[in-house]
Amino acid sequence: MNDRQIRLSSWCLFMLICAFFSCKQLPDKQPLAAHSSPTTHDLEQAEQPLLKLAIGSCNKQNEEQPLWDDVLNQKPNAWVWLGDNIYGDTEDMNVMKEKYNIQYNHPTYTEVRESMDIYGIWDDHDYGVNDGGEEYSKKAESRDLLFEFIELPKTDKAWKHEGAYQSHIIKSDGVLVKLILIDSRYFREKPSRKLNVYSKEYGPDILGEDQWEWLEKELQDENADYIIIGNGIQIIPEDHKYEKWANLPSSRDRLFNLIKRKTNQRVILLSGDRHLSEVSAIQLDSLSYPLYDITSSGLTHTYRSFQGETNQHRIGDVITEKSFGLFKFYKNEDDDIKVLYQIWGDNNKKLQELVLF
Repeated sequence: MNDRQIRLSSWCLFMLICAFFSCKQLPDKQPLAAHSSPTTHDLEQAEQPLLKLAIGSCNKQNEEQPLWDDVLNQKPNAWVWLGDNIYGDTEDMNVMKEKYNIQYNHPTYTEVRESMDIYGIWDDHDYGVNDGGEEYSKKAESRDLLFEFIELPKTDKAWKHEGAYQSHIIKSDGVLVKLILIDSRYFREKPSRKLNVYSKEYGPDILGEDQWEWLEKELQDENADYIIIGNGIQIIPEDHKYEKWANLPSSRDRLFNLIKRKTNQRVILLSGDRHLSEVSAIQLDSLSYPLYDITSSGLTHTYRSFQGETNQHRIGDVITEKSFGLFKFYKNEDDDIKVLYQIWGDNNKKLQELVLF
C-alpha cells in the first residue's frame, strides 16, 4: 500500500469514528446540574415572574449595608432572613433589643420592610451565643425579640410553643409556596468539637421531638406548589469542618426521610451562616427530583480569604462577594411552575443563576 492509500484509509477510519460518536448518546456527566443559561434567558424573556422571594443572612447591624437598594430594585414579594440577622452575642436582653432596634431602623432596610412581607429564622449570633444550642440560658427571651423584629403577628401559632420554628403561606398570581422555617438552635444538643473542627456523631439531635412532630405535619400540605425549608446552617454539604447538619447525621437522615415520605411537593432547602453563597444538590433514593440546599450568606461581610473548599454536592461557583439570593417562579403553558434562582451583588450585579426546576 502506497502513501496515498494509507492516508486515504486513515481518513476513512477517522470519519467512521466521528460518525459513531455523533450517533452515540453519551452519559450525563453531571446528573444533578441545573439547566443552562439559554433556559434562564428563555424564562426571563417569556414573561414576568409570578412570585419572587429574596433571601439572605449574616448582617452586622453596625456595618455598611450596601445591598438593600439592590433588594428593592428586584421588587420581591417577600424577604426571608436566614440567620445572623444581627450580631447579638449577649445574655443581656437590653443589649440584644438595642441591636435589633439599630437594624430595624436602618433607613434602607426600613424601606424593605415597608415594601414587602418579612419572614425570618435565626442562627447563632442573633440567637445570642456563637455556635450555641439548647444550653443558652436566654433562649426564650431571645426568641421573643426575634419574633418582634420580624413583626410576627401575635396571633401566629409560633408564639405559643418553645423555639422559633414557624410556617407561612406565600401566594401570588396562582403560585403558592409554603415556607417552613425550622429552628436548629433552641433544642440542639451539643455536638463534638475539637479546635473548631466538628466530628460526625449520631447521638445528639438538632430539632427536638416537638419540632420533629410539628415538621412532619407541616410537610403534609397538598396545596403548595413548592415547599421551602429554611434554617441557619447548611443541610446537604458534608465536607467542610464547620457547623452543618452532617455533623449530626442521624438528624440529617431523619430530615431526608421525612421529605421522602411525607410530601409529594418538591422541596427546596435554604441555609445561611457560611459568609459565602453556593448551591448544593443531592439525589435521594426514591425522590424524583434533586434536593437543593441554597446557601445565601454575606450581606455585610464575607469569607474574603476563601482559597477553595471541597463540597462534593456543589453546583456552580462559590460566591464570596456580598450577596443575596432571589427566587423567581414562573408558570409555563402547561401550568408547570418553573423556578429560577439568582445570586445578586451590589450595584445590581448578577453573580450567578440556575434554573432549579
